[in-house]
Amino acid sequence: MKISIFILCLCLIGWQIPGFALANIEAQENQTVSDARFESMDQTQLQRVLNELSRSLDQLRRKVDHLEDHIDNLEGDVRELKRKR
Repeated sequence: MKISIFILCLCLIGWQIPGFALANIEAQENQTVSDARFESMDQTQLQRVLNELSRSLDQLRRKVDHLEDHIDNLEGDVRELKRKR
């Protein structure tokens, strides 16, 4: 159950980051166009893309950590309620 919630949260988080979601859709629709776009970039542009991806990954990690904390708290609440019954 915890894994299902975790996967669902990851999916929801992914769609909250527009650049990540857009890149994911473009990659699925037309990989060749996406590849050509990156091949035509110079080193500076590629570094900017890499930096943006790194920031997005950091945001995702923070959100996942936050969600894991919430899940742990909810599981603790459930255990406490079961114990009180």
